[in-house]
Amino acid sequence: MIFVIGGCDKNGFSRLSFTEKLNLTSGEWTSATALPGYSKSEFAACELQNDIYISGGQLNSADVWRFLPQFNHWVRVQGLSRGRWRHKMVSMCGKLYVVGGYNGRERLSSVERYSPHENKWTSVSDLLLPVSSAALSSCCGKLYVIGGAVSEHTNTDRVQCYDPVSNKWSYVSSCPFSQRSISAVTLNGSIYVTGGLLEHIYCYTPRTDSWSRAATLPVKLEGCGLTECDGKVCVVGGRNEQSVAVDQIWAFDPVNGKLTEEKPLTRCLSYHGCVTVLQRL
Repeated sequence: MIFVIGGCDKNGFSRLSFTEKLNLTSGEWTSATALPGYSKSEFAACELQNDIYISGGQLNSADVWRFLPQFNHWVRVQGLSRGRWRHKMVSMCGKLYVVGGYNGRERLSSVERYSPHENKWTSVSDLLLPVSSAALSSCCGKLYVIGGAVSEHTNTDRVQCYDPVSNKWSYVSSCPFSQRSISAVTLNGSIYVTGGLLEHIYCYTPRTDSWSRAATLPVKLEGCGLTECDGKVCVVGGRNEQSVAVDQIWAFDPVNGKLTEEKPLTRCLSYHGCVTVLQRL
């Protein structure tokens, strides 16, 4: 089940608070409870233990919300230590990690870790390079922060890797692009990255520390959702080269290398939350 949360409308003028879910098998969209008071964009979203978490967002929000799908209910949890937007959040080993972002003045190197059992955020080692609008994924017990913006007009191709055991960051092989507004998702030991108006879905394999092209997209997008569902990498919505949001969804199957267009969103969206929940709801 893919959940789509909030984001910007077709022309980017309105911030939305809708929550909807898609059953990829049946192609059916249904509504879920809208996030209360959260008509924001450029927040971060991820799944942890079949619940959905939302953090930050414009402008400089420190709010964190948890969605309980089985009860169709949002609850507020402990907020971030530092407000931010254009950051990313991911789950790893039962914890949430919030990485980087922007506070209206500068890119952030700050990284926070959340324990759902303690309802508490703690700081861990800072990024080597402060970035916003980067891609983030966890793979094989480590975090990978890919690309992103280092200033208003400059992006980076550096990839930063965090080891929670040593609480240290290091650089691994740079990506074959230098973009912002990108997203990443992990599937079968590899990390897939797209967005940033890239032509392709790229694949990074930590085991070999190597990059490759996985698929070519029919449309260049930024601010798209990227999630894994039923063994496929799903590219959900986003904004095209004309700065107009789209309602299209594509699914890439790494096994056969095919990219297929799926049933579209119910509205054109960009810079939204996009999360897969594994249980049948």
